[in-house]
Amino acid sequence: MRKNSKLKSIHIHEADTEGSWMISYGDMITLLLSFFVIFFSFDFNKEKEDVLDQKLLQNINFTIEEQASREDSSETTTYVDDLNTISTVTYEQNNGNKVIFFKSASFFNVGGIDVNEQGLKVLKLFYEKFLPYAGKFKVKIQAFTDSSPVRNPAARYRDNVELSALRSISVMRYLKELGLPLSRIEIGGKGIMSTKTLNILGLNNLSKGEREALSRTVAITLSREDI
Repeated sequence: MRKNSKLKSIHIHEADTEGSWMISYGDMITLLLSFFVIFFSFDFNKEKEDVLDQKLLQNINFTIEEQASREDSSETTTYVDDLNTISTVTYEQNNGNKVIFFKSASFFNVGGIDVNEQGLKVLKLFYEKFLPYAGKFKVKIQAFTDSSPVRNPAARYRDNVELSALRSISVMRYLKELGLPLSRIEIGGKGIMSTKTLNILGLNNLSKGEREALSRTVAITLSREDI
């Protein structure tokens, strides 16, 4: 009787030992499956984010249909005329930032600091397009002046650089009013628009009056924060 009991005890002990590896194997398979699920989910989301980013950078232009649909029919004609000023020119700097110019919009009156009515409309439309992606980008505002040098000693600014800096502040304040946090905005004054910038915008072929008016504009640089 004792011999049989001892054999039975040994048999049970050996059975427990042989089956324990299956538990470890099951845990390993579960971990591998979890890893691949997380890996492929991350890859899909990254691809989706890239598509959204391209949508921002490539389709920041505004269409006549979109703008006209936001206005009453009595104002559609004005809307369409204004919309011709809202197409953009973009180019990519060496560091990967995107610079956006509003190539047909004059943001400021001669010698003026405050954004004019046309500029406010353009900035509002830009903000509405940019808002869904605002968490990924910082915005740098750089304003320009026309080629007329500052000569008024009683003015609030001493030269064209200071005038353009004050214009950048005006744009910043308006975007803040729309809801863009100041912590996401940088500003700078570019002074008189350079020949290189005039060429980028295709303004050199215009009359002097048109070129001077469209030189009173802003450039908005978008800088990615998550890469």
